[in-house]
Amino acid sequence: MARPDIWHRRFYVHPIQRKYLYLSLVPLIICSLAIIVLTFLPMQLLLTGRASELDKAMAASCLSALGSRLWPALFVSMLLAAILSVFASHALGGPLYRLETIGKRLAAGEFTTPIRVREGDDLQGMAAVLDQAVGNLRDALARIREQEGVARARLGALQGELAKGQVPPVTLSGHLQEIEAQLEGIEETLRPFRI
Repeated sequence: MARPDIWHRRFYVHPIQRKYLYLSLVPLIICSLAIIVLTFLPMQLLLTGRASELDKAMAASCLSALGSRLWPALFVSMLLAAILSVFASHALGGPLYRLETIGKRLAAGEFTTPIRVREGDDLQGMAAVLDQAVGNLRDALARIREQEGVARARLGALQGELAKGQVPPVTLSGHLQEIEAQLEGIEETLRPFRI
C-alpha cells in the first residue's frame, strides 16, 4: 500500500503512541527537575548564606541568566520530545490500528480482506505472516465447504434411494465409502491446524 502525501494523511494516535509519549516525557521531566535542583539550589544557598556582597551579586546575575535561558530550553525540549515521539511511533501506531481493524473483521468471520500495511511502516513482516496465515485459513475453509457440499449431496442421493427402497447392499456400501472419503478429506484439511 503506497504512503499518501503529508496533506492527505489522517493521523490517528494509537494508545501505544500515547504510552511512548508518556514514557519519553517522564524521564525528561525528571531530568529537568534534577537540572533545576542541581543548578539553582547551590546558587540559592550561596545567596542566603554567608558570602560577600560581590559573590551574592554574581550568583544573582548567574541565577537570573540561567533562569531566563534554562526554562525556555527545558520547555522547548519537552515539546520537541513529545512531538517527535508521536511522529516516530506513527510508523508503529498506524499498522497496529489497521491490524486491530482487520482482527475485528476476522473475528466476525470476514476472511476476504488482505492484511496490508503502508510501505515504510513498521510491522510489515508481521502483517505478511498474518496475511499468509489468514490465506491458509481461507483456503482450508473453502476446501472444507466444498467437501462438505459433496458429502451432503451424496447423503441426499443416498436418502432418496433409501426412500424408494431400491438400494442394493453394494450400492449402499459404495455411497458410504464415498461419504467417508469426503469426511477423511475434511479431516486431512484440518490436520495442520491445532484446535
